[in-house]
Amino acid sequence: DSNSTTYAVMFAPDDMTNYDYTQIRVSLTVNKANPTIEIPSVNADYGQTLQDIDLPDGWAWEEESASVGDAGTRRHNAIFTPEDTDNYNIVTREIAVNVAQVTLKILSVDATDRVYDGTNQVNITGVTLNGILNADDVAVEISANKPLIGTLESTNAGSYTKVQLQAQ
Repeated sequence: DSNSTTYAVMFAPDDMTNYDYTQIRVSLTVNKANPTIEIPSVNADYGQTLQDIDLPDGWAWEEESASVGDAGTRRHNAIFTPEDTDNYNIVTREIAVNVAQVTLKILSVDATDRVYDGTNQVNITGVTLNGILNADDVAVEISANKPLIGTLESTNAGSYTKVQLQAQ
């Protein structure tokens, strides 16, 4: 156990004829040790907070309401509390969080109606995205300098519900 204890220590010399034994009291303190720990490896998705990520027993996030951060490897502090806190210290360690990108989905596409010209190409005038997080400013840029062309399934005249997008 980590605590302070006083012991009686006696010295008895080999030569008891010329030397007398002596006794003193000694105080000995055993300090808590830092535990040997395995730092966990964790994964998250962009947009999550640390409280969304489960840690092994004994671990807790220092700031569980914090965002995991942008995609990539991010570092956050976590606190490890050993089962035996009488003999081992509670320690804080940095944990690497592998943050994955989230996938945006195209909810709708607006295209310019056109007269049949024998091609399967259409000009896209707008794209609505689904899955944008954290009030991020994400949009598909469409301009005269950067047009977005859609490819239809066929070159025939008609109405289409599917279009393949390709940036120019």
